Amino acid sequence: MNVVVACRPEDLATEFLSVLDTVPDEPLLAVLAGRSDVLPLPRGGAADRLGAVALHLAAPTSGLPPRRAGELPALLCDAVPAYSTVWTHCPADERPDRAEVGWLTGITTVGRRVFHSVGVSSHYQFLSDVTVPLTVEQVEVKFDFLRRHAAEVSGEGHLGRPIRTEDVAACERFVLLTGGEADQLYSLLHSLDEAASVATDPWDFRHSPYEVERLTRTAQWIDRHVTSGGLLVEIGSCEGALTTVLLNAGHHVLAAEPNDRFRRRLQDAIVGRAAVVPHTVEDLLRYRSVPAAAYLLIEMLYYVQSLSVLDDVPADLLFVAVNGDEMRDRVEPWLIVSAAWEPVEQVELVAPRLDFVCGNRAYRRKDGSVGVLCRRRSGPST
Repeated sequence: MNVVVACRPEDLATEFLSVLDTVPDEPLLAVLAGRSDVLPLPRGGAADRLGAVALHLAAPTSGLPPRRAGELPALLCDAVPAYSTVWTHCPADERPDRAEVGWLTGITTVGRRVFHSVGVSSHYQFLSDVTVPLTVEQVEVKFDFLRRHAAEVSGEGHLGRPIRTEDVAACERFVLLTGGEADQLYSLLHSLDEAASVATDPWDFRHSPYEVERLTRTAQWIDRHVTSGGLLVEIGSCEGALTTVLLNAGHHVLAAEPNDRFRRRLQDAIVGRAAVVPHTVEDLLRYRSVPAAAYLLIEMLYYVQSLSVLDDVPADLLFVAVNGDEMRDRVEPWLIVSAAWEPVEQVELVAPRLDFVCGNRAYRRKDGSVGVLCRRRSGPST
């Protein structure tokens, strides 16, 4: 049996119409996660099946009270047969509600084949496992369904966002993912918040040639300026990829990581070779209680709201690495007016380039890394 797990009814038309047209003589089940509805769809093509969805939407008893997203796994466990093929959203979809449905479906329906729609994900190019160019007639079926339900789905009433051109696929593409790959894509979508730690090593720091080169060159850059006996305070250590390289080079490191899951993996990775603290940069600098040879802010400056907080770093040296745009637009203007720091060296650690992510299921442009070494103008802050 084919099962489509979609966030909202219109998604069945906008990105799963080819699935509704597949195997018209076999049963098909639609799970509408946002409405807690489970709809057995009739045999037939997409137009017939969307017609059944439209009748259901018009029924006064349609839809149970909406479930919270965290309750979706229980709904799926009840509704999805053990031997089925599942079609759902991309865990990296730029629409947060669709991404969450795709992620939860991917990690819940383990043991089934789960195909994820490419959906709306402009940051990645996916290597599709199923690609279906649609005919004019099929696209018109999409238009017809959306037109008939325009009051519900095409205005700005739903989360303030109308259906856009890119939401309505003319070529529907799907990628087959494991639960672990769904975790990773969902983590990458949430790089700036707590959900980034859902997957282990979501950025492939230990396996991507690009990331390995970036970390190696970053460590070599630090080695040129700090003797191996000096204490380095690394802010935002994540799971310890750079920490490990620095420890292997003989440095003493205090690793700071506020995310609980990342910090547990960090502690496992370095097995007591360095002190680990749960502090943010603001926490560390509030009392200036950890003097060091240098502080490291490597590819994590986007967590710092105001760069003026760095005036209180209790060290003579500050290593900052960001992409070239952030260096030009944010770091260089700050250094021009900084009374605390002067730049003494700027280096390109790694140039921008395309790189695979998620077990080669997708690829994207990575922005490169530029480092600037700053020296305190009048000695360490006290």
